[in-house]
Amino acid sequence: MTADRADNAEREGSHRESKGGRSPGARTRRPADRGDTLQIRTPRSALLAVLVLAICFLPLASAAPWLAVAWLVPLAAGAWVLRGGVDVDRDGLTVRALLGSRRLRWDEVAGLRAGPGGRLSVVLRDGGSVRLPVVRARHLPLVAAASGGRVPDPQAR
Repeated sequence: MTADRADNAEREGSHRESKGGRSPGARTRRPADRGDTLQIRTPRSALLAVLVLAICFLPLASAAPWLAVAWLVPLAAGAWVLRGGVDVDRDGLTVRALLGSRRLRWDEVAGLRAGPGGRLSVVLRDGGSVRLPVVRARHLPLVAAASGGRVPDPQAR
């Protein structure tokens, strides 16, 4: 292993949990001033599907100069894969979408609601709800740990 690879592996190890306690698409980072933050993102392997989408759009986008705008579809899909997700820490959670983000403090959160397919939404104390992109029921133990006990762990007995 070269020195560069060893440095990269050391940095990767400091930014991610061991594979035993991690769900697909979830990783942790440690900002110096805030403690552990759980980041739940779409797995980067989804970029392969975006590449296939771009290849499929190639004939359409090449057919006429004005159809070049069709390249926006695979570009938006790639940006969504890279940007969308949820960050969970002891202070609250940040929901990241393609074009924006929303920070929710734990005192604004009444609970979590599971929907069809294991999709989760945050139920707010004011009666509203915010869908959590990428987060599924299998991530609940990780969310519970990152929240500092503010979200109960469904697997704890």
